[in-house]
Amino acid sequence: MRNYRAIILDDQQSSIDHLMEHFQKLEQVRVEAEFTDPYRALAYVRVNPVDLVILDVDLQNRIDGLEWMSAFTGKHTKFILYTGYRQFEDDGYMRNVVDVLLKPVSYQRFATAMKRLDTEIRLSMPGNPAQDPDDHANEYLNIRKDGKWNRRLVWFREITHIRSSNGYLLIHLATDPEVLISNASFRSVMEMLPKRKFKQFSRSMAFNVRFFHSFTSGKVRLKHVSEELPAGNLANHASFREFLETNSV
Repeated sequence: MRNYRAIILDDQQSSIDHLMEHFQKLEQVRVEAEFTDPYRALAYVRVNPVDLVILDVDLQNRIDGLEWMSAFTGKHTKFILYTGYRQFEDDGYMRNVVDVLLKPVSYQRFATAMKRLDTEIRLSMPGNPAQDPDDHANEYLNIRKDGKWNRRLVWFREITHIRSSNGYLLIHLATDPEVLISNASFRSVMEMLPKRKFKQFSRSMAFNVRFFHSFTSGKVRLKHVSEELPAGNLANHASFREFLETNSV
């Protein structure tokens, strides 16, 4: 089985935790993110490529799992429904999902679904796993300014780094000395940014790899940023650690 990226969407954290116990026994599929909010999940997959979405049908929200699938625009992503209601099996298979798992799923049944995932991806994309989309150079954030409908558009490609400070999110740009301030949480904005391009390196900071210069003595240096930024423990930031190790010579 190849290595695949997955997210889980379920309104019950206990159901997510149950699946995560199974995923810990399976190295080939890595859960990149988990969500109880379907709209945050949609924002995440808009900019982060995933191979698999495991989602509940009854999300106790304005949108259910089947509607969420219809709102999803990815071309190569596979779906597995995880539900407590057997009546959703027909709807799921009519939408060509890989599998429908009934709660609480056993590890043996879960492993069978993962093998089906591997088979479907191999058949649909011979020799080529799900691709990353373009580099998101044209993606953006709309930062709220003073006034209900005042907005400042910021392209991802212009952001050098973001940081959380005193309950606010600070957005630093390469193209403007002004530091933009948002009431959004660090976590919610990280879910909107492409993980391939933005690496979290401390509890409250992440940088755009486009502006990375060096990492020395526990500090990150970025182009167009005068100060060195203190990094957290590398053991707690696997994506940043992998970035440093990739193509190392």
